[in-house]
Amino acid sequence: MTDVTRGTRVPFVSECPTCGLLQAQWHTHSALSRLLQRGHAVEAYCAVCDAYWPIGGHERDSLTAKLTG
Repeated sequence: MTDVTRGTRVPFVSECPTCGLLQAQWHTHSALSRLLQRGHAVEAYCAVCDAYWPIGGHERDSLTAKLTG
């Protein structure tokens, strides 16, 4: 993995469990890889509700495929 890849921001969308709006999320490739590989929670954020939540299993699987594919 190159330094450029590690610093690349990876976009994904997650639905806020409070208001139901789809919220765009941006994390660096290296941060997401580290969280997923170590089994840590990946949190999403809703600007409308000012709230964080851990993404679900389906979203985690999708991100893992996006990072490795």
